[in-house]
Amino acid sequence: MDGRATGFSGCNQLMGAYFADVSSIKIGPLSMTRKACLQSMDQENAITTALETATTWKIIGEHLELYDDEGKTLARFQAIYLE
Repeated sequence: MDGRATGFSGCNQLMGAYFADVSSIKIGPLSMTRKACLQSMDQENAITTALETATTWKIIGEHLELYDDEGKTLARFQAIYLE
């Protein structure tokens, strides 16, 4: 499936293209707003690097896990259900 990814990285909004199939994923390149936030820039850099580096993914229970091409876990996101 091809689509558009959008999100919030802790300081800035991000957007970009993605492609995913049963187990592989390609996200990016990502575009971002350019706010300077003193307290969340490390988190933001880690999130964007994980998204752009991910090559495979799995859903395990309520979590989406992203992995690099060596199988190392890059990020783990938890589902949040809003009412």
